Amino acid sequence: MKRFVFFCLTILLLCACTKQKGKDSTHNTPQRLGEYLYEITYTDYKPIAVERYMKTLKNVSHGAACTVIRHGNIVGRNYDYLYSEMAEFVIHVPAAEGRYASIGVVSSIFELTPEVAEKDPYGQYFDILPYVTADGLNEKGVYCSVNMVHGEHRYVTTGTNPSANVSLYAGMAVRYVLDHCATAAEACEALHNVNIVFLEALGEFHFFVADRTESWVVEVFDNQLKCLKVNDEVLTNFYVLTDAFIQNRSTDAQANGVERYDYAINHINEFNSVDAAASLMSYLAYSKIYDLNNNPFWYSEFYGDKCDAGVIDRNMPKELYADYLKQESEGFKTKKRDYLGGFWVTTHTSIYDLNNLTLRVYSEENFNEHFDFTLR
Repeated sequence: MKRFVFFCLTILLLCACTKQKGKDSTHNTPQRLGEYLYEITYTDYKPIAVERYMKTLKNVSHGAACTVIRHGNIVGRNYDYLYSEMAEFVIHVPAAEGRYASIGVVSSIFELTPEVAEKDPYGQYFDILPYVTADGLNEKGVYCSVNMVHGEHRYVTTGTNPSANVSLYAGMAVRYVLDHCATAAEACEALHNVNIVFLEALGEFHFFVADRTESWVVEVFDNQLKCLKVNDEVLTNFYVLTDAFIQNRSTDAQANGVERYDYAINHINEFNSVDAAASLMSYLAYSKIYDLNNNPFWYSEFYGDKCDAGVIDRNMPKELYADYLKQESEGFKTKKRDYLGGFWVTTHTSIYDLNNLTLRVYSEENFNEHFDFTLR
């Protein structure tokens, strides 16, 4: 797909813009689990400035992907991202004063490839790593993850609470919740009490927060943070806290992920075990975007792309996509890992059990191999 998009968290790369000074990050040597998956434990980390890194991300266009589904005690998450050499990390954080223990999955630093991770396991990117946690669970059974919303600049978030003592770039929110919050409702209150800043070049984000009894969605409209407890426990890449969606499930023409959302809602009762959750998440693996036989076909994922038929529209007959997708799928089959190629996959699937405090991870759409972890 010819959309030079960086998604979700690339980028979230945060900088806790707090005024606190802390010790350098402390972690063990990352242990390789799979070709692009590592395990790492942090005993300490500090908010760091990352503006110099962000300077390399100018003029990026926006994309959207990722799916979160919660049913009962199980939360599943597909992290959909560009097909690249980026490594991912299962991160363990033990409890400390003022911080809960947690486990999660970290993504989104393109420079941190397996080669870099092994040649320089204590390098500068490992100071950033805890703050780009994409999804995670803490010892209190609180889950948090972040998804991107379509980047139409309808709501550009420059700061949700400018007078707050703590400011965070959007990606920091997951780490902040995992470290400090004992319930989902407490997480919503905590996010109201900090100043969350989105980088305009990277678009907007929203969050899914859950505990053992309830689920909440957190979104920002015109710099106003909105938290709402939800019954439809699914999140993809369009706003769900608008009046139009709450009242009649209406989305706008720029909404991404509507087909994934509908499929998840219609099959959510199947989401009753870790194995069953993995089966449903595998059906939603993002490389299926290149398959015209995918039913339902994911029209909304192509918003803003071009083909010979003109601007792709989810209401166009899918046959009009044939030549475009043939070219894309043939390119994808080369398996060239280059984020500028614009191909997307599900780089990791996380399945959390909120009661047992466990995590299962599938890497790079390989649903024949998994790695199981317990929060420690």
